[in-house]
Amino acid sequence: VTTSLSYYIKGSVLASFTILKYDHFPGCQKLTLKDRIDGAPNFRRVTLSLNSLRLDDISHSTSIESLHRSNSFKLDSKCSYVYGVGMPTLDGIKKTLLLCHCGPNNNRSIKWTCLREEPELFVKE
Repeated sequence: VTTSLSYYIKGSVLASFTILKYDHFPGCQKLTLKDRIDGAPNFRRVTLSLNSLRLDDISHSTSIESLHRSNSFKLDSKCSYVYGVGMPTLDGIKKTLLLCHCGPNNNRSIKWTCLREEPELFVKE
């Protein structure tokens, strides 16, 4: 009979049936992405240029093509961006902010959120 190691964990941080995994491993960086930031795997940027789009114009069956044809879809002259990144290191966070022009000498700000299901724990080495 094989018993899972996670059954025997009794700590206050790691409890039974929990694991601690390292997010950086060989092959975690998608090599086809244009931008690469050391410490911030799979960094990517998407341009947002929607303006005057009303929520009542959108239904579950609305396609991107129909939004392009509608009068409520307009390109905005001031583009914003949405950035995505895998779990970054502290150095990766700093490099990402600089690449997004959100460093100490820039006037841009950024909203950073995590969409991970599991809790995060940063361990200082």
